[in-house]
Amino acid sequence: TSGYVPESEAVLECHEAVRRVNGHMIHLGPGDARFSSSVHQVLGITDYNLAQLYSRCEYVAGLRRGEGFELPAAEGLLCGARPVMFDAPHYRRWFGEWAEYVPEGSYAEVVDALEAIFRKPRRAVTKEELQDARQTFSWESIVHGFWQKALPTELTITPRKKVMLWVGDAVASTGFSRCTHKIAERLHPEYDLHVLGVNYNGDPHSYPYKIYPAIFGGDFLGANRLPGLIKDLQPDILVLQTDPWHVPTYIGSLKQHEVPLPPLSAGIIAVDGKNCRGDFLNDLDLCVFWTNFGEKEARLGGYNHTSCVIPLGVDLTIY
Repeated sequence: TSGYVPESEAVLECHEAVRRVNGHMIHLGPGDARFSSSVHQVLGITDYNLAQLYSRCEYVAGLRRGEGFELPAAEGLLCGARPVMFDAPHYRRWFGEWAEYVPEGSYAEVVDALEAIFRKPRRAVTKEELQDARQTFSWESIVHGFWQKALPTELTITPRKKVMLWVGDAVASTGFSRCTHKIAERLHPEYDLHVLGVNYNGDPHSYPYKIYPAIFGGDFLGANRLPGLIKDLQPDILVLQTDPWHVPTYIGSLKQHEVPLPPLSAGIIAVDGKNCRGDFLNDLDLCVFWTNFGEKEARLGGYNHTSCVIPLGVDLTIY
């Protein structure tokens, strides 16, 4: 099952592994144009019919990179499907020996691990496992634990805002700059936002977040200034809004100064033609493209990490 970001939920990896073993896959969610005829697509279903589908499956995927407790994995288990989870401590704690585990690695690593599971004899879910799982995942058990955690205490902790360092045009008459500030309007209330402004010369501005001129030692992109800002700010998230061919310049500067990328690195990447060097983007965890065309060309050019399409106010059925 998936929402609208199948890459973060390993849906495409499951699809490829199922295709390799000539199997069939049921997908509950909005679907994806990259699915083949081996996928039975379902959107909108009753609980009864969903249970019937689960009971027909050998495995149920709980492979999400961005969330915690996987309800479909528990539901599928109770209907006789063996859960497949990423090998993480919290999944091991909740599902134990009930699940099969794969490394949370690259696309190829996940596909290979899934294929290996599908090719070996399946462990049928036993009556004893079903009985224990019903008790573990019962509504009474879950809601009791929730209210225990939710009881009020005298101590109130205000969570720290995550630090985001945005690299892109700012305070300038460019399309990139307009994108920076329109997106920043939404981001700065929730993040401690800092902008390394390309084409910004340091003049006073009225934006409610810090903007640093990118020009440094003759480098207008800000690649030479980026390592020092990362050291000083210790950002949780780095965003590069740029053309694909500029990304290696930023990554190369960080490697030269032995400064690691922040925990999450993302690119908002403009692709305006064919023959995109998508492989230039593979040091980033995530790439956001403005069109389906841009995402497709980047992948054809070698990009193989997580991606999504967020259009700039255009109709994706036309563009």
